[in-house]
Amino acid sequence: MEHRFATGFQNGTVHVMMFGFIIVMLAALGMSLDLSQVYNRKVEMENVADMAALAAARNLDGTPRGISNAVAAASGVVRSLKYGYGAAMDWSDSAIKFSKSSDGAQGWVDAGTAAAAPQGLLYAMVDTSGLAAISGAVKLTFMPIFNPAVRSVSVRQVAVAGRASLDVTPLGVCAVDPDSPASQHAYTSNVELVEFGFRRGLTYDLMSLNPTLVDPVGAPGQAASASNFSLSIVGPHVCAGTVAAPTLSGGRIAIQQPFPLSSLAAHLNSRFDQYNGSCNPNAAPPDSNVRSYTSANATWVTSDNPNYVPLWAYARAVPWSSYVPGQPEPLNGYTTFGATSTVAHDLYSLLTNFKSSYPSGTATPYLSGAFSTQPSAGHRPGLKYRRVLNVPLLRCPISGSSADVVGIGRFFMTVPATSTAVLAEFAGAITDDLAGGNVEIFK
Repeated sequence: MEHRFATGFQNGTVHVMMFGFIIVMLAALGMSLDLSQVYNRKVEMENVADMAALAAARNLDGTPRGISNAVAAASGVVRSLKYGYGAAMDWSDSAIKFSKSSDGAQGWVDAGTAAAAPQGLLYAMVDTSGLAAISGAVKLTFMPIFNPAVRSVSVRQVAVAGRASLDVTPLGVCAVDPDSPASQHAYTSNVELVEFGFRRGLTYDLMSLNPTLVDPVGAPGQAASASNFSLSIVGPHVCAGTVAAPTLSGGRIAIQQPFPLSSLAAHLNSRFDQYNGSCNPNAAPPDSNVRSYTSANATWVTSDNPNYVPLWAYARAVPWSSYVPGQPEPLNGYTTFGATSTVAHDLYSLLTNFKSSYPSGTATPYLSGAFSTQPSAGHRPGLKYRRVLNVPLLRCPISGSSADVVGIGRFFMTVPATSTAVLAEFAGAITDDLAGGNVEIFK
């Protein structure tokens, strides 16, 4: 009898323990399912924040339009996504802010404030807590059984994206007039815009402007490192036309003199579909128009001196009246002078005429099918504007291994570089913001 009682008691105890164990297991399973839902929503919201921040950052160019496009791009990404149970997400402008650095050291501002002062704002932060609350909400299934007060949790993710490099060729040249970002030059009846002493539409030999090799991987303010100037480091950056720094203007950069053109001319000439193993056509495609423009084949002009021919192959001269002090060049460019005999006589004393074959409207020969040549079939279609080099303009004279950047100049390569010359037509000065570059996620 006692034995039966003991056995029954033991069995009952085992059953109670088993029941308790099952309850614990079910609770653990329920908790894991709830936690899995929370984790999945966290991943979803992280993707939302990353994609929206990247989309926004790609549009930032230092202009009000860039801010507007950034907000629209982020909104478009979010609205195209779905969350949780397949419902479409909604957007709120309160979810995005902008800053001049990835760490927001100078503060984050909302879209309205950013649009009023957009210059230098190259980083976007998307915070999903600014979206509708339901976007990050996770309804819990098992947790409320143990704690009725906990029925849902809200997941928040923050992403920061922005400029990681700059589309600037690591070839620095002296600014003719480093203290005058914009000045005017008057002629008989026309007043021309001159930028840092350069005239648009005129060809300059960059090798006559005290050329320097710019450190392609160091940030402004960093001391020069000899290894940064090795051909293995510099070559790919010259091919692609990039430097690792997100901004240069106003900074002091490490340089090396002189620019080793004999070693890097081939890298520059990838833009003309000339490859000899120096560049990779995939990373450094040719321009979509590889035709050379010289005084001999500039058939749209006549001159008393064929060695002095303002080609206007890519850029036209700009009237001073088109320039607005303190404002960057409009995205669609300045209003330019017309290609007429009157303008030719007035602006350039040796240039007698622009022929009727010169493209009408605002086009230039580079953009005209009549004066263009496609790259080789294997490298088509090429990349438009690859021949335009964004070049750091330096304050000269230069002494030592560093120089001050006063601006960024755009130079259109009219012909392939040689071992001694880089002939390029000045096409205006731009801000770092407008130079463009790759964007990355920073947080």
